[in-house]
Amino acid sequence: VSERRHRATVLQSTHLTDEAAVSDTILVMSAGRIVFAGPPARIANTAEGRTWLQADEPQSVRAYWRLANGWYRCLGNQPPPGSTPVAPTLEDGYLLLQTAVVVHAAG
Repeated sequence: VSERRHRATVLQSTHLTDEAAVSDTILVMSAGRIVFAGPPARIANTAEGRTWLQADEPQSVRAYWRLANGWYRCLGNQPPPGSTPVAPTLEDGYLLLQTAVVVHAAG
């Protein structure tokens, strides 16, 4: 895909952020609506300042998962005291976009 995109328009449908990262433009859909359109780096930027690591299981965050080293990678509105801020990834931004839609739809 990354080679062919230089010669022709390539349309790809995937939920894998690693595959989407080679694209020039990404459209993110949720509940049948486009909630984001832009370059991969801009998706990651939506999570700037909202991604961190912490040792204890999180309580009030949008999303989190446990890493192999036992720490938790968290996505939310603001890192709590004692957490370690980390650079956001494409996947972090994608997950925040998806949880924002769910939270908005429920509200």
